[in-house]
Amino acid sequence: MWQADALITVVVAKGAQVSNDMRTALKLLHSEGTPYEKVTPSELIQLQTSDRIFVLESFEGNSAYDTLTRSKQPARIVGPLCIIYCITRKAPMPKISWPTLSYSMLGLIVCCTGIRQDIRTGFYEKIRLMGGEIARNLTSATTHLVADNTTSEKYRVAANDMRIPIMQPTWVGEAFRASNSAVMHVQEDEALARLWLPPLTDCRVCVTQLALSDRMAVETTAKTLGGICVSNLEPSCTHLIALMPTGDKYHWARRWGIPVVTQAWFDDCEARKCRLDESRYALENDESSDTPTPSETDLQISSRASSHYLKGCRIYLQSFEGERQRLLTQLVRKGGGALLYKHTDAEVTHIVACSASAAQLSEWQRLPHRPVILRPSWLRECCVAGSLLDTRAFEYEDASEAQAATRPKLTSMPSDDGSGGAGGGSGGNARRKIPRLSTDGADNTRSNSSSSTSNGVGGGGKGVGGRTASVDSVHSPVVPRRLSLDARHPAVPAYSATTTAAITSKSTSPAFGEEEASTAAGDDDEAHGKAHVHPDVFQGLLFSIAPQFDRHAATQIAAVLVRHGGRV
Repeated sequence: MWQADALITVVVAKGAQVSNDMRTALKLLHSEGTPYEKVTPSELIQLQTSDRIFVLESFEGNSAYDTLTRSKQPARIVGPLCIIYCITRKAPMPKISWPTLSYSMLGLIVCCTGIRQDIRTGFYEKIRLMGGEIARNLTSATTHLVADNTTSEKYRVAANDMRIPIMQPTWVGEAFRASNSAVMHVQEDEALARLWLPPLTDCRVCVTQLALSDRMAVETTAKTLGGICVSNLEPSCTHLIALMPTGDKYHWARRWGIPVVTQAWFDDCEARKCRLDESRYALENDESSDTPTPSETDLQISSRASSHYLKGCRIYLQSFEGERQRLLTQLVRKGGGALLYKHTDAEVTHIVACSASAAQLSEWQRLPHRPVILRPSWLRECCVAGSLLDTRAFEYEDASEAQAATRPKLTSMPSDDGSGGAGGGSGGNARRKIPRLSTDGADNTRSNSSSSTSNGVGGGGKGVGGRTASVDSVHSPVVPRRLSLDARHPAVPAYSATTTAAITSKSTSPAFGEEEASTAAGDDDEAHGKAHVHPDVFQGLLFSIAPQFDRHAATQIAAVLVRHGGRV
C-alpha cells in the first residue's frame, strides 16, 4: 500500500471532464487504498494548504493554480503524472516547494552557460516544472550543464574536472515535451541521452602525419562530433592533430597559436562526448629527448610498409613517462608488437630503455630469458623501414652508454677551410674506416691507422665547399649540420644520390669488431670493395633533398638516409 506524507487533494472543476492522466492517477490511488479528497477551485479558500498535496490537471490558465500560488501559506502543487510516477515506482512524494507537472528531472541539478538570458529564464521554468533544480553557478552538486558552445569556463570545468554530461539547448525543450505525454525520467530515455552538445562544435580540425585510413576516419568522425576537418592548415583552424612535433604544419600551427594535439585527444573527446582540455594532450617538441620522432616523410614511407614487422616481439618500455611513453607505445602497436609490463616476465624479448644504471644493465643482462637491451631509436628505425631491423646497431654495449642514452654524434663541426676538429687521443686509436663523402660519386675511406693517433679522428680532406662529414663513435653533443643533395647550393656539402647509395649499400658489412680482425690480418678492404660502414653513418647530419628528384626517388633516398641515422 502506497501512502503519501500529506492528504492528497484533487482539484477538479464541477462538471469538468478529467484527462486520461488524472483518471489513471485516481484509479491508482483507489487501488492502493490511499485516502484522497476532491474539491472544486472555489473551495480552496477555506482549506489549510500546508498539510495537503494539491493535484491539478494543468497550471497555465487555471484559476485554482493562481489561487494556490498567491496564498500566504506554502502549497505543494503537483500534476497527475507526479502521482502516477510515485505510485508505480513505490517512491515517496518529494517535498518540493515549487509547482511540478512531472518528476522527469527529479534529482537533477542543472546549470546553463552561453545561453541568452530570455531563453535561460524559459529553461529554468521548464526544469523546475519537471522537478529539477537550478544552479546559477557551477558547483560540485551540479549534475548537468546546458551549453551552446565549448569555450566557456563553465564548460571547461564541467568537461575536464567534474566530468558531468554537457547537453545542447534543445535537450530541455525535448525533455519537457516528452514529460507531458508519458511517465518517464530523462536519464532513462535513450533519445534524450543522445542530445549531448557535440564536442567539436565550431571547431575546424586539420590533421597531419596520419595514414590515409586514419585520416579518413578522423574526417568522418569529426562531422558526427559537430566539427569540420580540413586538409589545409589555415589561421582559422582551431586544432592540428599530429603524431610527431615535426613538419611544416606543426611549425605553422605553433606560429599561429593553434593548439597541436595528439590523436588521443580526438579519441577521448569522442569517447567522453565533450571537448577536453587541449593542454593535457599538447604535442611539444622536446629536442633534448631521445624519443623517436619520425618526420612526416618517414611516416608516409612506413604507412605503405607491412604493419606486422614487430610480430613476435614482446617489448618492455623502461623509464618512459607521459607523451614519450604514448609515442613509443604507438610505434610498438603500429608494428604489431606486444607490450609487457614487467621486465622479469619470461616472455620479454626486448627491453627499450631511456636510461639505465650499471646495476640495472647488469641485472637485465643476467635475466634467464636474455632480452635484448636497446635504445628507443630502434623502434623509430623499424617504423621507418617497415621491417624488423638488426638490433646490433641499437644495443647498449656497457653501462655508461646506457646512462647516456645517446647514439654516435659528429666528433666536431668542421671549419669552412676543411680542417676538422682535433680528436681525442682515444679517438685516434679506433681502428675503423671513416667514410668521407664527395660529390663525384666516389666513396672515399680512410683508415684510422697509427699515423693518425696523435691527431685523433677529427682531421679530414675537403669536400664541396671545403667541408667534410666525419663520423666517429665518440659521444659529443653537436648540433646537426644541414646537408643537401643538391650541388647547386655550395654553401653546404652536396652529395649525389649515387654517393649515398654507395655508402649505405655497404652498411650490411660485418660489424666493426670483425673489421678490426680483418684489418689486423692485413686484408685490403678497399682493394676488394668491401669497406665497412657503421649503420649510423649519417648520425647527426640533417639532409635536404633537392626538388629535381621525383616523389618516388625522394622517398627512396629519404628512407635510406633516415635508416642510417640521418634526418631529412
